[in-house]
Amino acid sequence: MQLRKVVAAGAMGLLMAGSTLAFAATLADYPAPFVQNGQINSVIVVGASASPSDVVGAIDLAAGLASVGKESTLNVPSSAGSASISGEGVMLDTEGSKLYFGDSINKVRDVITSSDLPTLLKKSTFTDDNGNNYDYTQFIELGDNEFTFGQPDSGEDPVMYIQMYTNSAHPLYTEEVDFNKVVDFTATASKGQTLELFGKQYTVSADTTSDKLVLYGSANEVSLQKGDEKTVDLGGSSYDIKVIGFDSDKVVLSVNGNIDNVQEGHSKTIGGVKIYAKTVS
Repeated sequence: MQLRKVVAAGAMGLLMAGSTLAFAATLADYPAPFVQNGQINSVIVVGASASPSDVVGAIDLAAGLASVGKESTLNVPSSAGSASISGEGVMLDTEGSKLYFGDSINKVRDVITSSDLPTLLKKSTFTDDNGNNYDYTQFIELGDNEFTFGQPDSGEDPVMYIQMYTNSAHPLYTEEVDFNKVVDFTATASKGQTLELFGKQYTVSADTTSDKLVLYGSANEVSLQKGDEKTVDLGGSSYDIKVIGFDSDKVVLSVNGNIDNVQEGHSKTIGGVKIYAKTVS
């Protein structure tokens, strides 16, 4: 697979979460005492019968604090539920342009870049086994979903929510990765190599084809010789892997007592885990 750009659509959560802290402070200290050492230390509460404008104001305040600290918590009326996030946050409006009911979430800002989320969307480099480097940038394009206040399901109290759709024509947001030059992910030099996308590390799978990029969400690379045995922790499970021997360009393995062989440059599921034989010699 030769890729210049990788695109994936998904669904995104709301901001907020934290604990309480009280001591004397002035507006000159803001965002302290609500933010301490990059962490939100506050709870924003609105009454059970609060007006929609109060709920919106509380969310706006919590989102502002979230963009400064790591986490915040917003407690809203039971009919509206609660929401929380941890990590980086970014406001979708600006000082001069606000978002209101009926507005699309991309009315003010349609793209979020590494300038907004320097960790999640950081610029990085993919390096293949031949030492070739491919620089790439990551960004998020916001959809045209609308902020609204109403009754999404009959028989329920009205709530504030973002309109969601069940078809791909209206994604909440689209994650995009743009490489500075074409990457052949089907090449042997690319398979088994890692790259970080949207804050998580992935490994290029040998199952990648000319029209499908397959990535392992968790992987562990080990180097073993004949007779070597090692316990590998992967995805919350442990696997006892032992090298039984070699057959030409294949390695014979025992994984949790299940024996099979894997050809160099290929992958196979043995004992419940997919094994990729990067190099056999």
